[in-house]
Amino acid sequence: MQTAPISPAALADIYEMWHIPFWQTGWFILTCISIGAIIAIGAVATTIFLLRKRRQSYIQTPWERALGRLQKLANPTEAESNASLLYTRLTLLLKQYLQERYDRTLEGHTDTELAARMHELPDEAAAQLRQIFEGAVFIKFARAKARQERIKRDLRAAQAVISLTTPPSAPQKN
Repeated sequence: MQTAPISPAALADIYEMWHIPFWQTGWFILTCISIGAIIAIGAVATTIFLLRKRRQSYIQTPWERALGRLQKLANPTEAESNASLLYTRLTLLLKQYLQERYDRTLEGHTDTELAARMHELPDEAAAQLRQIFEGAVFIKFARAKARQERIKRDLRAAQAVISLTTPPSAPQKN
């Protein structure tokens, strides 16, 4: 069987119909590379920003830390039903605050000794601190019952001590 020769002119229209899909064109490839580069640069910039932000984390002052802990202590929890535990935590909080605030070593001092030795305190703050510590001794060690009014009053007094001993240049938080 013999085939008829095909002339090149008859095939010309087939070769002119050559089609390149858009995803194989130069402009599409360059666009994808550009978008990928922008995404990569954005990811690197975001990572750098977050790492710098983490390094510059806010450092709390002693009075901010003490007020935050005092607020947690004031929330109704199991400590409220156990007054001895609440007053132990309250006096420890005040001792730690005064130690950090005035940069003095207060370990080994009883509550009463501490209240008598803190000469740097304003008179009102020293009086409130003495009142808290003297009342706390009976509640912590003699297992005396504390009324809710007394607990609330002593928590307010502790907040007042912290507020009164906050430096004037520091912003006050309520």
